[in-house]
Amino acid sequence: METLDIHGIDDQGNDKIIIRNAYCYVGRDDNPSFIGSEPLEELSRTIWSSVGPSGPNKEYLYKLADSVRELSPDSFDSHLFALEELVKKYDEEEKLSLTSESS
Repeated sequence: METLDIHGIDDQGNDKIIIRNAYCYVGRDDNPSFIGSEPLEELSRTIWSSVGPSGPNKEYLYKLADSVRELSPDSFDSHLFALEELVKKYDEEEKLSLTSESS
């Protein structure tokens, strides 16, 4: 874990530090839980199907995306939101599959 300053934009459009020394998890190659660089499709499937000690990884992803939207509505994390979209797509596909099986 590392610390960093979180920046935001004030009402006049100026950059300012809004949180000092925030904790940040950084995935490193020497961490056994770090899967490394993967294509988005593969990574999203891994997230969708994986469960850790704190629960489903997809729930962590959804909460992270929601938090980014809430805490910094003017920012856009294309990687995070693309992962969220794909994982939600898998949820919907599973839901449709279960619905058609029960019919």
